[in-house]
Amino acid sequence: MELAFVQSGLLGQYLDSEVVSAEEVATLLKRRGLLDGMPVFLDDETMMPLPALSEWGRYLSTGLLDETTLRDYGRMAARLDGCLDSLGSDVLSATESDLVAYRNRRRLWQKKPVVARTWGKEASILDDLYHFLVARGSVPTQPVRLAARGRNALAPGVRSNMDIRHLTFEQYRYFRDVGLGGQLPDEQVNRGWAPLRNRAGADLALGTGARWREWATVLSTAPSSARSRTFTSATPPAKRSDSEAEPTASKTPSTRSPPPSRPATATPAPPTPFCTPSASTSASARSTTAPPTTPTPSAPSAWTTP
Repeated sequence: MELAFVQSGLLGQYLDSEVVSAEEVATLLKRRGLLDGMPVFLDDETMMPLPALSEWGRYLSTGLLDETTLRDYGRMAARLDGCLDSLGSDVLSATESDLVAYRNRRRLWQKKPVVARTWGKEASILDDLYHFLVARGSVPTQPVRLAARGRNALAPGVRSNMDIRHLTFEQYRYFRDVGLGGQLPDEQVNRGWAPLRNRAGADLALGTGARWREWATVLSTAPSSARSRTFTSATPPAKRSDSEAEPTASKTPSTRSPPPSRPATATPAPPTPFCTPSASTSASARSTTAPPTTPTPSAPSAWTTP
């Protein structure tokens, strides 16, 4: 199989025919919607287009892909056919083992194996090719069984990057009012989904420009373990109620036995003020010993017996 591409700019240089002119062919290509870069798969012997694969190339041209992308997709299909030809097969008669062998060759056995991201793109294009061939009737069924959740078994199992797509402001307003705000087709609002809170959260995320991890913590509450923690050093002790107050001395006599009595001691005399001594103080100063004093009765305590 040979691979060629549509290039309308070269018609004036290489087309030399008395039947049709280069301008007429260029006009016909535009009328049929055949863009520059569309792959055309030719037979090795007759150099005629192969119907099944060439129709797939025309199907790619209807997707308004650029010229470089169309060429890359055509080279992927031609590379697959070249590998299958070495295995004694082709694109239309390939089996699951043939495609698995092609994947292993691209990922492991060739001189410069491709990375998972490159192979994932190629596997998606080949999966689209066989979907088109099954819908056209050129192939009875898909040669590769589907994996879990309808995933292509030839594609890598782990996605390397997220598929992030940007929204216009009109698309965002529609998403906010209808998707989050609960606006119905008749311009009424479904109050059961907290529309004001949802809209406020979306405007807060867009207006502040916060990262999604930061914005996810804005409306989150403190964990239960943090709420139940008690800080005794910073919190003053609460006042006790009357029932929890410490026991005080009761005025009623106690039946508890009194402690052993201590011997009574004399109370020392107060010191003499620093002043001129009078006659009475002089007379008392001559006395060698102070007269005995009577101890002052103390207030009744809880240990006093009747």
